[in-house]
Amino acid sequence: MTEIRALTSLRFLAAFYVFVFHLHIRWPLAKDSPLAANFLSQGAVGMTLFFMLSGYILAHRYDGERLDWRSYFGNRFARIYPVYVAAALVTLPSMSLTPLTAQDWSLPAASWMALILADATAIQAWFPPMFKYWNNGASWSISAEAFFYAMFPILTPIIAKACTRDKIRWLVAAYLLSFLPAAMYILFDPMGPSATYYSVPIYRFPEFVAGMAAFHLGRSVRIRTAILEVGLVAASAFWVWYLALYGPRFPLYVSHNWINVPVIGLALLTLTRSDSFLARILSVRPAVWAGKISYCFYSFQVLILFSAVDYRDAIIARFPLLKDDVWWTLSLFLPLMAISAAGYYLIEEPFRVKVRGWLNRERKLGVDMSAASSPR
Repeated sequence: MTEIRALTSLRFLAAFYVFVFHLHIRWPLAKDSPLAANFLSQGAVGMTLFFMLSGYILAHRYDGERLDWRSYFGNRFARIYPVYVAAALVTLPSMSLTPLTAQDWSLPAASWMALILADATAIQAWFPPMFKYWNNGASWSISAEAFFYAMFPILTPIIAKACTRDKIRWLVAAYLLSFLPAAMYILFDPMGPSATYYSVPIYRFPEFVAGMAAFHLGRSVRIRTAILEVGLVAASAFWVWYLALYGPRFPLYVSHNWINVPVIGLALLTLTRSDSFLARILSVRPAVWAGKISYCFYSFQVLILFSAVDYRDAIIARFPLLKDDVWWTLSLFLPLMAISAAGYYLIEEPFRVKVRGWLNRERKLGVDMSAASSPR
């Protein structure tokens, strides 16, 4: 598979938007600018970009290729699980911030066991009451991705082989389902548990499917790159204006998917084009490098946030300049980048290379045994 460098960079932009959002909801970064503050307060929509990008990239990766299940799941495991476990372990001491007590659960010991088991098997996002505990507030999306990865081999041949009209139907259906649950929540249960609609994988699955359908539809329908670029710039400007003006008026981030999904889909299609000026901008080496470490950046940000919550007063007492929220953000961003780079080079990439080598040896061994057992 040829890497789409601009989409690798786009992944970091999404991770950075989510990071700034997590800071902003704790320490407002735009006190003097209500519109900027509103836009930052909607940073959780970056998750929609993550999920659509995931579906799009996987569809690109396995386009026209017979999917080998062992290789596929081995690569998916190597892609997410080692860093996922590392992020869980380094945030384990922070479980004391939200202790499991009898007030929250009937059996504290059983609750600890259930929480650890759910996280170990990446099924925690299916249980909204777990959202506020331990690393779940950050790792729920990995739980959702695990479900998407499991569904991909089933869906990809169906969407890939569909005619253009059916691909459009898949995309329209995924688009509608991406925000209809949130609309029903707003209309009928606005005071209910929003985490159900925000984090349960089945409610976020349409975003992943929309990414898959967008890729395959883009292969079937040719549109001039210049038209895509003009459309993307105009749509992005409207999207920023909408979030800045109306974003906080809706109680659920996925309620914005009526505009998020089309804009993100347009961005994916545009940045895939090698002759796109916007794609060339995002394909510069530093941006691509940041995109490569973006999974670690997303996964380890909770460690930085927990530490900031615990030690902010002590740090500011020693360094008064950091009382300014912009400097405070920079002071957290730089160490997070360093940790993310270390995680990428010491955990993510070595495990991926090791698993890929193991899978290649297994495949070669299988071919050799098949050849040896065939009649001569």
